[in-house]
Order: sequence, then structure tokens, then C-alpha cells
Amino acid sequence: MGTNPIGINIVSRKDANKSTSLDKLKTVSIIYFSGGHPGYLFKTFQDTYSWELIESLYKNGRILVGSSAGAMILGSYLLANAQEVFDKGEKPKWGKGFNLFPYSIFPHFDWVQKNKPELFKKVLDSAPKAVKERWIGIDEDTSFVVFDGKNVKLLGKETVYICKKGKMSKYVTGEEFII
Repeated sequence: MGTNPIGINIVSRKDANKSTSLDKLKTVSIIYFSGGHPGYLFKTFQDTYSWELIESLYKNGRILVGSSAGAMILGSYLLANAQEVFDKGEKPKWGKGFNLFPYSIFPHFDWVQKNKPELFKKVLDSAPKAVKERWIGIDEDTSFVVFDGKNVKLLGKETVYICKKGKMSKYVTGEEFII
């Protein structure tokens, strides 16, 4: 593919403000946020020079990708302690996301619906009104690709569910639509 991937070791707010991190970020064409802990990931980048640069690069055409927690932080709100909620039954803690996409994002949606549907209902019931009205459930092995902030194409193997104002829509891989 002619790519030269590089890793930028940003694991703390201090790292996110280092000039070496910023210098590397300026050279990339795709920025990828991996999974992990959504609350920690959000706090690591919130109000940092790296996030300011990432947001600027994105608005100027760079590609921004998020997987699992990395996708969650890009939405309007995030379940900051998702792992603890689904693994240990802790009380949900909601926080604002970076709002690059005006929906809350729930990754691994097929797994949650299969294994913990009652818990997901409780999680959603605990959410701020904005989350209840606008969220997206993305199944594993599925990509939700947004072009120009509104045109969507689904890639991968499974489905995506979009809840807008309480109305649920289901989309399958290969579909293209405007959100």
C-alpha cells in the first residue's frame, strides 16, 4: 500500500503536550485511536496541544480513525467507564466526548446485545437525554466510515444501528447513506 506507519507514544497528558509528539503528528495522513479505556483516553487528550493539532488536521482533510474506545471519544458523549460497567457491573459514568460526530458511539454492539442486553438497557436509561436521542451501535468487525461529515458507507461483516430521536434504523455492510 506504500504506507509507512509510525507509532506515537502518547499515554499521558504530558506526552500529549510534548513537542516531539506534535512534530510527529504533523507528518501523518491518518490518525488512529485504538481501544482501551474511553475515560482515560479522553482525559489524556482533552485540552492538550495534541488534540488541538489533531482537530485542526482532521478539519483540514486528514483521516481520523477510532476503534472501540478510540471511536467512543469522537462522539458527543461517552460511557467513560465502559469496561467497568460491562465487566464488573459498576454504575455508568457519562462524560462529554470530542463531539466530532454528533452521536454517542457504542462499539461491540452485537456482543453487548447477545451477552448483556439488559445491562445495555440500564446503561442507556442512565444516560443524558442527548445520548438517548442520538446514538450509534457498531457491531464488531464493522466499519462506519463518514465522508464530508454526513455521507456514510459501511464496511466489514456486520451491521450498524442508529437511534435518532428514539427511532431505530438498521444498516448492513455495503450500504451507503446520509446521516
